[in-house]
Order: sequence, then C-alpha cells, then structure tokens
Amino acid sequence: MIRSSWSEQRVRVLKAVRHDPAAIGYLAFFCLAAIVLLAAARTGAESLTIQSFLALFIVATTLWVRGQYLDGLGRRQWVLPEPVIFAFLIAAALSLLLMLVITPGSTILVAAGFFWLATSAAITRVRDPKARGGKGWLNKPLSWIVARRRRVGIVLTATGVGGLIAGSILLAHGAYDLEIGVAMGFFLASLAALALGIPLVSEEAIDRLANDGTPGSANGDPKKRYPHPLVPALGGAAVLIALTVAVALLANTAVVVLVFAALLLIIVAQASSTHADVAIAVALVAIMGVTPHPQPLPPSPPLTTEGVRTLVAIGDSYMSGEGASIFYDGTDEGGGNQCRRAPTAWAALAAGDYGYPAFEFLACSGATTGNVYYQRGGAYANIPADSDAQAYRDRLADRGLIGTQRGDRDTQLESWQKDRQKANLRPDLVVVSLGGNDAGFSTIGAMCLAPGECHTQEKLWLDSLNQVRDRLTLAYAQIRETFPETAVVTVSYPDPIAAIDTPCDQVSLTMKERKFIHEFLVGKGTDDGLNDVIRKTSDEFGFYHVDMEHALADAHLQLCDEDNAERPGINFVGLRSVRGAADQRFNPANWIHSSLHPNERGHAAMLKVFRTWRDAHPAPEPWPSISTDAEASKALTYASWRNNPVAKADESVTNAGQCDLFETNEQGCRTLGSRWTAQQVGLMLLKGGLWFSVAAAALAWIFSVGLFAYHRRRWAASHPSTMESVAEPAARAAPDTLHPGPSQSG
Repeated sequence: MIRSSWSEQRVRVLKAVRHDPAAIGYLAFFCLAAIVLLAAARTGAESLTIQSFLALFIVATTLWVRGQYLDGLGRRQWVLPEPVIFAFLIAAALSLLLMLVITPGSTILVAAGFFWLATSAAITRVRDPKARGGKGWLNKPLSWIVARRRRVGIVLTATGVGGLIAGSILLAHGAYDLEIGVAMGFFLASLAALALGIPLVSEEAIDRLANDGTPGSANGDPKKRYPHPLVPALGGAAVLIALTVAVALLANTAVVVLVFAALLLIIVAQASSTHADVAIAVALVAIMGVTPHPQPLPPSPPLTTEGVRTLVAIGDSYMSGEGASIFYDGTDEGGGNQCRRAPTAWAALAAGDYGYPAFEFLACSGATTGNVYYQRGGAYANIPADSDAQAYRDRLADRGLIGTQRGDRDTQLESWQKDRQKANLRPDLVVVSLGGNDAGFSTIGAMCLAPGECHTQEKLWLDSLNQVRDRLTLAYAQIRETFPETAVVTVSYPDPIAAIDTPCDQVSLTMKERKFIHEFLVGKGTDDGLNDVIRKTSDEFGFYHVDMEHALADAHLQLCDEDNAERPGINFVGLRSVRGAADQRFNPANWIHSSLHPNERGHAAMLKVFRTWRDAHPAPEPWPSISTDAEASKALTYASWRNNPVAKADESVTNAGQCDLFETNEQGCRTLGSRWTAQQVGLMLLKGGLWFSVAAAALAWIFSVGLFAYHRRRWAASHPSTMESVAEPAARAAPDTLHPGPSQSG
C-alpha cells in the first residue's frame, strides 16, 4: 500500500510538472538564486559580484512571487507533493544532526531552507484547498484545518499576540536569567504562531471581501455581501500613511523608521498569497552578511642583529580600530579571532608615519586588563617581580579575571614575548589604551542604546571606578617590567558625544543620557571620571600620557556636533557583520559590533593628537621625570599590595560601590546592567511599543487584504471559468484531478 501511494504521488508529480513547468522552474530559479547570493555573501565576494547576484535574486524573486500571486488570484497554486515534503523534512533533520556533529551552526541555513520548503507547502495547501500537486498522506489533517480555517487562523494569531504580551511581561520583570530566557522562548514561539495564523486569517478575509454576490465571483454567495474591498484598502492606507509620517517625525534615528517599515512590509507579504516574506528575509540576511575584503597583514621586516625597531600597541577596541570598514586578514572571524585590527587604526597609521620597520599590533577588540596580564603558571609568571603583586594577580586569576583574548592563544604581553624572540624585535615605543572594558563601557553603551534612561543607573558604574584603578595598577606594573628601557605612552578615551542641551538627530539618546556618558569619561567635577583614573594611574608609573579626550571635539567629529556635516568620527549604530562561518556571518547578534566606536575619520583625528605629542617628543625617555607626589602615591600603591595582598584583591574585586564590576554572578555590574537593559525593552513594549506595533500591523493587514481582495474580485470577473466557490465541503479540499490554472504560476 505504501508502494502504491508512492507510485500515485510520483505520477501526480510528473503530471503537475508537465502541466505547469513554470511553477517548478520559478521555484528552482529562486532557490538557486538564493543559494548563490548567500554563498557569495558567505565567501566575501567583491562588491560588484554581490550586486550582480543580488540583481539576479531580485529577478528570480519577482518572477516567483508574481507567479504565486497570479495563481493565488485564480485559486490554483502549485505546492510540493507529500513525498517531497517528507524528503525535505528528513534533509532538514540530517542537516541539524550534521551541524551538531561537525561545527555548531555550520549547516543551520541549509536546515532552515529545507524546513521552510516543507512547511510552506503545507501552509499553501491549507490556504488554497485547490492547490495543485495532488492529495496524499497530509490530505486528511489539512482538510480538517481547511474546514476550520478561520477559527484556526484566529486562534494562532491570538496565541501569537498573547505570547508577545507574556514575553514582554517576563522581560519587564527580568530579575533572573531564567525569566529572560523564557521570555525569548515566548517571542520565538509567538513569531511562529503569527507566521502560521496571519496567512490563514488573511485568506479568509480576502475570500469574503472578494465576494460580490455573483456565482462567478471568488466567493459567489449572494446571501453574504461584504464591503467593497477598496473601502478597507483605502481606509487602512490613509491611517497607515498618517501613522508612518508620525513615526518618521518622532523617531530620533533612521533605524526606528527602517524597523517600522520592515514590520509593515512583512505584514503585507504575509497577507499575500505568496512567500514574499521569505524572499525579504533572505535578501536582508544576505546583504547584512556581506563584509569587505580584509587587508593582508603587512610583511615581516628583515631580521637585524641589533633588533628590529618596533612600535608596540597594547589595548582594546579603541586601539585596535573597531568601527573601521576594513580589518586585517584573520582578525574579524566570527567564532574565532575577533580582535578586529584595522589598518586605519591610529596606532597602525602612526607606525607608518614615523617609519617603524615593525609594528606589533597586540590590541584586541573587547580586551580588558585581564587579557594583557601574564597568566599564572606560564613562562612569565614571575612578572611583576614583587611577590605581593604576584599574589594579587593570582587572586584575580582564581576568579577567572585573567585569560587570553578573543581568538588569541596568549595574552597580549605573552604574545609580545613570543614575537620578540621569534622576530628579534626591539621595542622603541609602547602605546597603551586600557580601562574602558574594565569599566563596563560596552554594557553602558548597550544600556543607553536600549529604551529607558541609562543615566538613572550611573551609580553602578561611577562608584566602581576604584576597581578599574586597581586593575590598571597591576597591568601597568607588568607593562613597566616588560619594557624597562622603553618609553610607554598611555592614552585616554575621546569624548564621543557633544555635551549640548539641544535635541540631536544623530543619536537616539536624551540630553541626560548624553550628559551621563560625558561625565562617565571626563567626570562630574575634578579627577573623578574614567579618563582621570587612567591619567593618574599612568602618572604613578612614570608613563607618558596623551590626552585624547578632546580629539573628536577639536575636529568637530563628535556625535551631535552641528559642524560635522552629518559625517561624525564615531559610529552611533554601526551595522556590519563578521567574517567566518554562516552561523556567525548571518547571525543578527553580530551585526552591531561597530557601534559607538571611532571610524576612519575618528582615528585620523586621534592620530593628529598623537602626532602633536610625538613631534614634541622626538626621542622620548624611558622614564620621564615624575613628581614626588606621584612617587609617593606609587609607593603607597605597592604598600597596599604588601599589606595582605589576598585581602586587597578580595576587597578590589568584591567591595566596590553598589555592585561588583568584575563578577559575572547575580551581583556583577555587567549582569545587573544587562538585566536592566532587558527590563527596559520589556517595559517599552508594555507601555506602548507592542500596542503601537500591533496597531500598525493591523492597519497594514487591513490595507493588504482589501487590496488583494480587490485584485481577486477583478480576476474573477475577467476569468469566470477558472473560479469556483470555496464554500464547498472539506472533502473537496484536495481534489484528485489537476485543474487548469492561469498562464503564470508560482
């Protein structure tokens, strides 16, 4: 019997292909174009090549969606038969299994593609009970749904909206990671329910509105007359246009407008008798996954007996060049090395400007002082030489606060020691940018990008700067012992946003939030900001210090500076992906890493400040003269280590302000900041964001079903022989015979 069923399906498939080869051709053309586009984005093809493949994808999508839409007007869509559906489901399962065995995420797109092809066929079959492709094993359950299409669609849609509300409530509470995780589960389940429910409700509404009361209409039932479809279409369009204009006027950034437009476009696609929403998603993922070709690493200089004169750059993303358009090859690999070292970083440019034969680029995006320290038990565990400082270091290591950075096997100082010996490098100058990630600046940025007023949480961060000072002290001690005969230069962070009391359309931040970011860096009064901590600690060790605080301001490149000609030197929301595997490149979580980082213009301004200092110090001394007060402060710092260094480490790590800056548990500042961010998103949804989005989506849906019903009514009037009433028994939901359809098929 199974063999007979498969044989019947095979005959039905062959008949369908012979009857309407365009349907198969358009589907195959779309799938091929999508695969080629995603593959080109995955491999990092040239921009012109990507544009060509994108144009091909648009052509394939237009033909495919147009064919589907025309078939939907005539109620004769073509779907995959059951054997093919089951084959695709098995392929999706095998792809997921392969992903678990080989590399996590390696075949997720393949699995998603097969799963979509299978489920889309079932959705189309339910939406159009006369869909061509023949009946089979799924006929009975699908016929049951067809007979109850309106109720099933309403239940699924209501469930989806209810899930969004429940997820928002959990997110707004968000006191525990479990609640946030469950909220994310609700959101994902809700999107799935809406993706199934909206097409069913849409088809029912289109069917009813298309009824003009004549037997040849789309739903020819003279006893059930509904408003002319242009009434909801024009009414929904009018209100929707007014709402869109209001969003454009009220939104602080273009990102909000783009998200709003994307929401409306997806609703229109869902309401249509097509899979245009899938085409939109594929195009978006492909475009966001495109990254520029990396620049090859500079060649190694020839070895010399006296050592190769080298500029050494140690630090974090503000030194590595995060925020640039192009990075060095191998430093922007999702899931691997994500140090994102850019040839346009100011330190890299300075190495070329001052003729350094070698440039040791150790800085890494996301690095903290713990990524600079020597690790306990390594070849250089005796640095710093002071045993009490070593005890302090070991205590931090016990808490997991010292380790390698993203993608590198060694810490920055360990990498220097290995490269120095291998290439006979001779350090001539060391530049250091550290402290921002220790202070939680990335978490602060996420909090300020989120809804809510991030300045209300300033105590979490301002009260914890003493912990940053302790970490910098240990880092500077190790740097000084590593480079005893080399001048060391520390730099502060540039103030990113102009502290003005007027609205600014370059950032979606309130004036109080902008003021908080400014005060976090430069302080509220005297010597109480992050840059002050860096400068004072640097002075204690006799390092040079270059004040980058006003680098962007002096060049009029700050965000909100009216003189930057809409070309600031720092990205507010920088959208670009990472290189590497598909699961990394096409993962939306990796698309905003360049936000709140200086771009090429910003690094050029920082280079100008460094040049001013360097030209004034053509031959910087390894140990510049420092004041007696600085020497005394340094002596007191070391004395605090000698007085029970383990207790000092515990005090530094656990007793600072309202939260612990370096803990990852419930009391950690970063944990509290991330939860606050999630709560603000939930509150924003509950206070209006969700209801506003639902209202906008409903208006877009009303407009869509009215427009599509009008088209179907006109089609019915011009093609009466192709239309049948859908008010028929469920038993006829999947007929055995193939019906002639429109000339264009999808």
